Amino acid sequence: MHDPVAAALPAVTSDNFFATTDPVGPDQHFAAHHHDFDQLAQAQQGGMRVRVDNTRWNVTSEQFVWIPAHSEHELWMEGGSAIHSFYLHPSLRPAGKRWQRPMVLPVDTLAGGIVRHLCAKERPLPRRSTAFALLRDILEHTVESADVLAMPVHPAARVVAEALIQNPALERSLEEWARQLGVSSKTLLRGFASETGTTFGQWRTRARTYRAAQLLSTGWSVQDAAAEVGYATATGFIKAYRSVYNATPAAHSARHRRSRTE
Repeated sequence: MHDPVAAALPAVTSDNFFATTDPVGPDQHFAAHHHDFDQLAQAQQGGMRVRVDNTRWNVTSEQFVWIPAHSEHELWMEGGSAIHSFYLHPSLRPAGKRWQRPMVLPVDTLAGGIVRHLCAKERPLPRRSTAFALLRDILEHTVESADVLAMPVHPAARVVAEALIQNPALERSLEEWARQLGVSSKTLLRGFASETGTTFGQWRTRARTYRAAQLLSTGWSVQDAAAEVGYATATGFIKAYRSVYNATPAAHSARHRRSRTE
C-alpha cells in the first residue's frame, strides 16, 4: 500500500525534496505502506514505534528514522503532537551504501534545527538548497544510534518485549517469563542477544529509561518517572539512565528542552 500522505505531496524529483510537519494524535498509527522515495522522519515530542520491513525499533524524539524508498513501513506515535518528514528522491540521499538500508540516527543540534526550519514553511529555493546541502553533509558524518531500542523478532522474546514496553516496571525474571511462555530461558536469551544486540537485562534497562525520557519530556519529575518505570530509588534510576544516555535524567531532559527551542 502506498503512503496516502506521500501520495498527496508535490512531486519529489532529483531536483526537489519535500519537507513537512504533520499534526498527529498521541497514539496515531500509520498503517503499513511504502513509497517511491526516501523518508527521514522525526517525532516532534514523545517517540515512535517503527517497523521497516522486518526491523522494529522504539525511537525517541532525539532520533531520526531513515526509511529508504520501496521499504514497507508502519509507525505508531507515542505521546507526540506532530511528525517532521523529509521526502527525498533516492538520487539526493547522502553518499554511502548504508543509506540503502533503514537506520536510526541521533538528532544533531544543527541538523534538528535545519529540519525544523525547512518543515515549518516553504522557503525560497536558494535557502532550501543551501540548508539541505548542509543537512545532507551532517547526516553523511553521523554515526548510527547505539542506544536505539530494537525489538526482537523471535515470537516469545517479542511477547516479553511488548509487555515491558507497555509496563516497564514489571519485575518478572527471565526464568518466570520462560515458564509462562513454555520456552527455555536460553531461548529467550538468544532471542534478545541475536536480534537486539543486548542482553535481556540491558534491553529492559533501555526500555525503562526510554519510557522515562518520554515522561521527563512532558514535565514529570525525576522521582516520579523513576517510580513509574520500576526503580525503587532515584540513585538506581540515575545510574541506569546515565548508562544509556551518558547524562543524568535532569541534564538530559534540560538539554532536550533547549534543543526544541533553538
